[in-house]
Amino acid sequence: MGFRFRFTCKTTLIHSLSVWKFSTLDIIEIYDAGEQPLQVARCTKIINPNSEDAKYVINVKQIAKFVVGLGDKVSPTDIEEGMRVGVDRNKYQIQIPLPPKIDPSVTMMTVEEKPDVTYNDVGGCKEQIEKMREVVELPMLHPEKFVKLGIDPPKGVLCYGPPGTGKTLLARAVANRTDACFIRVIGSELVQKYVGEGARMVRELFQMARSKRPVLSFSMKLML
Repeated sequence: MGFRFRFTCKTTLIHSLSVWKFSTLDIIEIYDAGEQPLQVARCTKIINPNSEDAKYVINVKQIAKFVVGLGDKVSPTDIEEGMRVGVDRNKYQIQIPLPPKIDPSVTMMTVEEKPDVTYNDVGGCKEQIEKMREVVELPMLHPEKFVKLGIDPPKGVLCYGPPGTGKTLLARAVANRTDACFIRVIGSELVQKYVGEGARMVRELFQMARSKRPVLSFSMKLML
């Protein structure tokens, strides 16, 4: 069974798209007042990008593929490969870019654009601060040094200790120093009763992180 929504303005439309969970809907039709319904598709490839005759390969319902152009209200700079878009049902022209499909439970995780915590706020952890700066801060601020040496920077750091010893505070301080967005994830939130749900949330978490990069992701209460 499909669902239809009608909006009186585009601002309401964009806000609602960023909040609702589309994966539970079979068919989504987006309405602008006085216009024809739009259908959700995904732009999988851009042919001849940065040119006047650029074309876009879209995937509709993961069944049909079309090579289409842009509508009058869309700029070529608004569309990227892999982006979800709204297309009309006649010529399948792209009419509006859509935000990524992310589970609301993922978007509700603690996100700080830039924490207000500095290294001076972390007391009694001088040795841990030096190690964190060397392993996390240095690769983010000076990646060219690792390229010059021909080595790969560490993928992450495991902080362990009793509650209240400054693990989260130190991670927020690193995010402040590197001007990175800080995302705090509680490990138990990724454990779901249905098989595959936790893995999907992890994928969407990284998808959200890519849209906010640079990002420092901090996972709490991991059970090893």
